[in-house]
Amino acid sequence: MTTIQKTTVGAALTVALGAAMIEAHQNSKLNKQIQTLQQQQRSLNERISRLDGNPSKTKQQFAALPSAGLEDELDRACAETSPGNREAALDHISKSILPSDIPRALAHLATRPGMDGVENPLFSEFASKWGESEPDAAAAWANGLSDASAKKAALLGVLKGWAQVSPEAAVSYAAKLPAGDLQDAGVLRVVNEWSFRDARGAASWASKFPESKLRDKAVEPIIFWGQGECPAAIADMLDAIGNDELTKKHGETLATVWLAHDAAAARLWINRSPLPSDVKQRLISRANEEK
Repeated sequence: MTTIQKTTVGAALTVALGAAMIEAHQNSKLNKQIQTLQQQQRSLNERISRLDGNPSKTKQQFAALPSAGLEDELDRACAETSPGNREAALDHISKSILPSDIPRALAHLATRPGMDGVENPLFSEFASKWGESEPDAAAAWANGLSDASAKKAALLGVLKGWAQVSPEAAVSYAAKLPAGDLQDAGVLRVVNEWSFRDARGAASWASKFPESKLRDKAVEPIIFWGQGECPAAIADMLDAIGNDELTKKHGETLATVWLAHDAAAARLWINRSPLPSDVKQRLISRANEEK
């Protein structure tokens, strides 16, 4: 599945569940939120599965793009004024480019402005492909770009691909970037990819990550993807982090989902958690009512 195909899927991780709801309607509101979250997870998985499994446009259907004409082909595609023709031309390049030509394509796009250059979906896609196949070389190239916007776009693309083959190495690289926006964006990019594929592994990593605002941001996608798949691992992560406020923020939603999967284990965690007494009572009462 290409970045062009994924464009409409990428904003999925913007779910926020409140923990300070009025008692009179809290149960019904929280239940609706849980159902919405679970429906979003199922919908995303189904959409991505359909895109990945679509056999209508495989690489075998496209002849390899000649290396000699690579830059000209990119220029012609970017010069297309019709959105449909432009998208088709870019998609053809995406499917037919030789892997060995990806660094050249990235270098060429990096010299072009706006949507014809680093903002072009191909730039992120090619950076991701290179990061997946040769992460060290791709990261070194991206980190060496002098333009700040090109450097950020390239590194985020590389980290996305790198995360698919070696997430621990990718997040380690991102965490060593200079503190600031680029480091935050890089770590979050890796964790988003990692937690979608392996929330348990991402949770284990976050459990050992030093206390920081970045860590607290990083747990958000891990909890989003992991609370339905591996709630015990998410609870272990929160326990290991030991931040009561973080547990209070996410604990009620986690426990509600967990109770539906393994009530006995969830009850044990609820009772020893730092959740407020009224929240614990509400969770246990709700579980008893649903028996």
